[in-house]
Amino acid sequence: MKKIVVFGLLMLIVVIFVRYYTLDELSNKGREIPPCKTVSARRGDISLQVSGRGKITPRRIIKVKTKIAGKIKEIMVKEGEQVAEDQCLVKIETEPHFVFDLAEIRLRLRNARLRKKASEKNLARQRKLYEEGLVALTTVEKAEVAYSTAVTEVNMALERLKVFEQQTGHKLSDRRDGNSHGELIHTYVTAPISGTVMKINRWPGEIITSGIYSQPDLEDKSILVLADLSKCLVECKLSEIDIDKIRVGQAAEVRLESFPEMVYHGRIQKVSSIATTWEMAGVPGRVGPRERAIGRERAGLSHFDVKIVLKNADPKLRIGMSCRVSILIKEKKGLLLAPVEAVAKEDGEEFVYVMEPQPFHRQRVTTGLSNESFIEITSGLTEGSLLCNRPLALLEWQELRQIKEKRSFIEKILKSKIVSRD
Repeated sequence: MKKIVVFGLLMLIVVIFVRYYTLDELSNKGREIPPCKTVSARRGDISLQVSGRGKITPRRIIKVKTKIAGKIKEIMVKEGEQVAEDQCLVKIETEPHFVFDLAEIRLRLRNARLRKKASEKNLARQRKLYEEGLVALTTVEKAEVAYSTAVTEVNMALERLKVFEQQTGHKLSDRRDGNSHGELIHTYVTAPISGTVMKINRWPGEIITSGIYSQPDLEDKSILVLADLSKCLVECKLSEIDIDKIRVGQAAEVRLESFPEMVYHGRIQKVSSIATTWEMAGVPGRVGPRERAIGRERAGLSHFDVKIVLKNADPKLRIGMSCRVSILIKEKKGLLLAPVEAVAKEDGEEFVYVMEPQPFHRQRVTTGLSNESFIEITSGLTEGSLLCNRPLALLEWQELRQIKEKRSFIEKILKSKIVSRD
């Protein structure tokens, strides 16, 4: 009899637990729901884009220095002026020892040309004599070797002269100013490329020391800075998460921070093969909450430098301007979409909370293409479904409610036992 009573009590506890906890939990009636705005699933188009920030750069930029020490006599250009390749930029007054090497090279070139001319005449003469049967074939072959050697000497002398002028950036002036102490030579610094004079750093009367052409920092104290503005580029940084989607030749849209209503179109010219570490401090332009969130998410990740060539040149484009870059990767139309914040994932399962009709319930879904705002729903939902925009918060709330209800149920059982004993 005692066993039957104990068994009956246990069954009663089970029934009360199922009625009080499980069924009531499923109904969600009378429960306080956490703050949760509803969003709807709807039909629409979605595009996958890779976005980044960058800055406007010229096609090429060079700082011009001189390898020859001397005194600047004249700056022959102005800032903003267009110059052609090999155009004289700066007139420098220097000592005559500079021209010794150049004179020697030119002398060798002159002698090589004389030997070439003589050997060419000799070769023509020997070939004529051979045709008349007056000389042997070996004589003609020796004349051909002599001519070939002379041609090689001329080419080597020309190449040496070209290298010398490229390294120094100077060409010898016809004018020489003499004085009682010695002869001063006027030499000229010429433009290594066609472009625009962006900045002049030195002025007439200054004494300059030797240097070479090199890729510049715009703040470097070179004589002047040239830039090729025939095409404008955008240099931006893209995360390693996105880099596998990027290809040379892909179309890109660029919007300037200064003129956000203007859209510039271009194509990817180059994707760096070497990664560097992502740093928020290195991102140009204004950094808002969204950018900070992205920065925190990608902290420690690597990024790759990407160059984009703009199609439409515009006087508004200036070197160093900050801009936003969008690269279209994929696009689909007429899909069932949900806001990305409405879809959560737990233990590899994606789910949403459907809020209406009541009771709200958890619904498993499968997803497809997504971007920063929307995600494609391939199964599990119908158009017009109202969803919770904070599914993880609602999940946490449910778990806390279950814990509280279990605790309350156990407390009631214990109280009822205490009352029965009394």
